[in-house]
Amino acid sequence: MRDLIILCSLAFALHCTSTAYVELNGNNSWETQEPHINDIGFKLVPRFNDKLVGIEHILAFVYPAFTFLYLCTRRSMTLSRQFVIDCATIMILRSMTIAMTILPASKSCSSNSWYPIVGGCYDKIFSGHVAYQTLSILYLCRLGFSVWNYLAIPAEAIILLGLREHYSVDILLAVIIATLVTCK
Repeated sequence: MRDLIILCSLAFALHCTSTAYVELNGNNSWETQEPHINDIGFKLVPRFNDKLVGIEHILAFVYPAFTFLYLCTRRSMTLSRQFVIDCATIMILRSMTIAMTILPASKSCSSNSWYPIVGGCYDKIFSGHVAYQTLSILYLCRLGFSVWNYLAIPAEAIILLGLREHYSVDILLAVIIATLVTCK
């Protein structure tokens, strides 16, 4: 249990450090203009009303929370432990990719004192929303839950693209990485 706490603490510390690094070293292009990245997802999905901001967190939170609780109450602790290790692995991989490339913000943003820790104003390669949701759905479907749950992944992608929370490449890489993390 102690090694699991250390791993999760390390993963979170790396995430906070990489996100803060991006916030401090970005060019604030979001303050003056729209990003100049040609994103096919932005062309295919119209911009959503800003009143919907926050809805993208619902699916991204509900699936991992439900998966963890289900694994803790219905299944073995071994599977719960593996799920937490996979989440920490994704967080560590994401922290490395965040620090390697600073993309312009995919939307307008105003930074505040806590935002760099949990998100920030710059886009992140790869989407944590989609990675954790995909990981959770893969676990649930392997445990016998309906394959209809897979439809939540494109639904989250459309929401993220419509709100301009992530670029298409962030979403695609999140699905690929989450799938590879679970395929060991």
